[in-house]
Amino acid sequence: MNQQKGTLQAQYKAMLASGDADGAAALLKNIQELNQQIQETQAQIKKIINERFMVAKTLYTDDELAQFSSVSELIDRMYADAEVLRAGSVTVNNQIIKFDTPAYIKNGTILVPLRAIAEKAGGEVTWNSETQTVTITKDSTVIEITPGSMTALVNGEPVKMDLSATVTCGRTYIPLRLLAQAFNLETEQDSENGTVDIEDGTADTGSTGSTDSAGTSTGDAAANTAAADSTNTDTTSSDAAQG
Repeated sequence: MNQQKGTLQAQYKAMLASGDADGAAALLKNIQELNQQIQETQAQIKKIINERFMVAKTLYTDDELAQFSSVSELIDRMYADAEVLRAGSVTVNNQIIKFDTPAYIKNGTILVPLRAIAEKAGGEVTWNSETQTVTITKDSTVIEITPGSMTALVNGEPVKMDLSATVTCGRTYIPLRLLAQAFNLETEQDSENGTVDIEDGTADTGSTGSTDSAGTSTGDAAANTAAADSTNTDTTSSDAAQG
């Protein structure tokens, strides 16, 4: 609709310049009606987003929310230019991901806890303590990542990442773009509302739900409150394999 609005505004200016006052007046009415539609749509989107964040909060105990908030504040202090995303900001196949440490945006790059995203997208994550590398395998695609390195190996071929893989609060973070490109994921970022939606094109996306930080489904939204009481995620491990 915003593109349509821009087209109409250009036409409106052209009509004014040409002296077509009647045509410009009629077009102005159309622009005003479109503005109203845009405002109503934005309000509906905002309502849906707010409901999403409210559902996300029911997935966490008070202690888990406090831990999430503490890690968010730590990332803010560590990276002055980082934008930390709220709990419930990221979905995979229409399911809210319950992270125990938040995703964040740094220098325009979305960084996500590796294990939660990779496993939910169908990947298997392993940690090699000898080589200090994380390997993600999905079907015939193998990604090898070394924390601190700007380069990953995808099926043995070097691929430069936007930012290096890092270990923060016991979780390995990688740029979301690497997984999206390697696994053919579709991502949609809503910068205004602070959300990131990921689709892998293989799972049934007809129902909404959530997954915990290990990528395990917790069911649909109606069951999320009960599920939150029984879900307990270890947030103290410093092993990079936790992802």
